[in-house]
Amino acid sequence: MFRVTVEPAVLLYCVSYMVQLSVLQDFIFTKLCSEQYSQEVCVARWKEDTVTDVACVENQAVNYVMWLSVITSILSVIMAQFFGVALDR
Repeated sequence: MFRVTVEPAVLLYCVSYMVQLSVLQDFIFTKLCSEQYSQEVCVARWKEDTVTDVACVENQAVNYVMWLSVITSILSVIMAQFFGVALDR
């Protein structure tokens, strides 16, 4: 019989979480930019003349993603403590 290990599931979870986090970061930036600026500024955000306009939106998006990561990590640590004790029995 094959022994089933947890490593493939953890790998898939970590990869999917990193992909989700990068997509979420771009989504938050796009939503914040569309609320504060026109569509032309948001689409051309990498051009030289619009970089300073979008800097405050970028700071807000980074702040949201940072706090989302902190909250997610804290909740994961707390839940791991409870599940670890319960599953070790």
